[in-house]
Amino acid sequence: MVRLRDSFDLYRNDRAAPAGNSYQLLCHDQQGEYELPFPCRYVDGVWLNCGTGDPIRGQIVGWRVWPNTTGVSRVEGVGDFKLH
Repeated sequence: MVRLRDSFDLYRNDRAAPAGNSYQLLCHDQQGEYELPFPCRYVDGVWLNCGTGDPIRGQIVGWRVWPNTTGVSRVEGVGDFKLH
C-alpha cells in the first residue's frame, strides 16, 4: 500500500459512492493514510475488493473512481470518471 499525506482533497467523502463503478479507497489507521492498490466496489453499503470479493476491513476515509487511461467517461454528479 502507498502511504499518502495531504491527499484528502483527491478523494470524496461527502456521500456514498455510486454503485456500478470501481473505486480507489483511501484508508486510515494508526500508521497514517493509505491508498489501497486494488480496485474496490461499494455493494449494499459494504466495500468489497473487486479481485477477491472480500470485504474491506478498515476505516475508509475517502473514495475516487479507479484511475484508468482508456474507456472513461464522466459520472454525473461525482466529478470523476466511470470505467467501461
